[in-house]
Amino acid sequence: MKQFTKISLVILAAALFLSSCAFNRNVLIGSWKEEASGVVLQFNVDGKAVQSSPESPGSAIEIGYQFLNDNTIHIIGTQNIYTFSVEGDTLTLTAEGQTVTLTRVR
Repeated sequence: MKQFTKISLVILAAALFLSSCAFNRNVLIGSWKEEASGVVLQFNVDGKAVQSSPESPGSAIEIGYQFLNDNTIHIIGTQNIYTFSVEGDTLTLTAEGQTVTLTRVR
């Protein structure tokens, strides 16, 4: 019985560690708006994102993305690699020296 308890504790500790590693990735999920242009970027859990613009209603663009690590994503099918950070309701995306700030849509 003692051995079972030790194994259970190890499995629980590993699960907690892995869930904390994925935390930063989960904060990206949801809709974000770039205030100046009105562009909305919605990140979904399935590795797809949808970009929509008020200038072209009804013509959303779906793009794939993948995490390279906990603060870097690659837009699939392009050379675009972005680092990101989330502080509260603010998402900052940076690529090639260009930074874009978006606000979470509630």
